[in-house]
Amino acid sequence: MSNVNKKELLLVAFDGLKGKIEKNSLKLGQIVGKMLKLDESLAFDMWKYLIDNGEKKLTNDGYWLSEGILSESLNKNDNRDLVKSLDQQRPLFINVVAKSSFVGSSTVILCGWALYYSKVDFVNDVFSAIKRNRYNNEYSFADIIDGVIDEYKHHYYWDHDTPPEEEIEFLLSWINQFKDEETKSSLIVPLIDFL
Repeated sequence: MSNVNKKELLLVAFDGLKGKIEKNSLKLGQIVGKMLKLDESLAFDMWKYLIDNGEKKLTNDGYWLSEGILSESLNKNDNRDLVKSLDQQRPLFINVVAKSSFVGSSTVILCGWALYYSKVDFVNDVFSAIKRNRYNNEYSFADIIDGVIDEYKHHYYWDHDTPPEEEIEFLLSWINQFKDEETKSSLIVPLIDFL
């Protein structure tokens, strides 16, 4: 089936399900995730529609309107295009991350890739949104930073011996914001390999 036909089917499905976001969030999230691979502009319009009209779902049971869409969109080997697209649609993505009740592994993976591509300012905005998110009940902020460090290390060591100082200083600046010494210390441990 051609991409044009897939896109048309996804549009028909989206239009048929969007009237009941609460009930259909799983399928709607899958549609947006699949559409991101076919037509980014249309996918972001769909995502914006879901956020504008489904904020209650996002803040109470938001997996499929946030992490689910990312999970559907992430590639195993390279996410340069996805990072670039989300960076270009930063206000929308930051709004999602700031309000979702479920910020977890897909956001961690995305941020690891973004750091690998030196998108420090993008990751900084994502971290800021997660930190102020009062709905997220999936992972602690410390767990997210710990996961991002591991993801970044995984991607980085495939191609380089030592990481750029900017990314390490950035991660240390976020770690140093924790007041709890145990948390701060546990987050420094995975960075030791970089120092």
